[in-house]
Amino acid sequence: MTLRQTILAVAAALCVSSVSASNIEPRLNVQMLESKIDTMLIEQFELDFALAPAKNHQQLYDLSGANSPLSLLSESAKQRFIESVKFTDNGVASFYLSDLEAELTYSQVYRVLSLIGAQSLITKVTGARIESRLDAMLAKKGQVQSMSPIGEKGYYCASKGTCRQEDGAICTKSC
Repeated sequence: MTLRQTILAVAAALCVSSVSASNIEPRLNVQMLESKIDTMLIEQFELDFALAPAKNHQQLYDLSGANSPLSLLSESAKQRFIESVKFTDNGVASFYLSDLEAELTYSQVYRVLSLIGAQSLITKVTGARIESRLDAMLAKKGQVQSMSPIGEKGYYCASKGTCRQEDGAICTKSC
């Protein structure tokens, strides 16, 4: 059971305990809670992009210098990642994730994703290295939001509103 499922189970139990007084069906309360959680995750994704330093390829190239988290990637992986990012007016629609997972720690992946406002998608990362307490904490975030409405791993944004299967990619709600 993921942490998100555990939270929902506890919330459901709390709803059931209050049902006798209000005669509200507990399932409805859990659905409302899930909906609110999903809305909060989507809003956070939108805020992350609004505050991101790179909103297009030129800005991302400009941020790829020696002091950038992107400099931690091999040159070929950095190029693949930058070229794979699909920007839209509403946020990042998709990007290639496999190189980040293969070459970086969780905290380094988070920093790279922060450049494009996609750090909320750290929950979709699996297989990045864990070298610090912070890495371990970020790795656990995937257990909380494994069913996040903001992105789907194993897909890329083929066209507006259309995610297609592709290993190593991630398609977001901005597609």
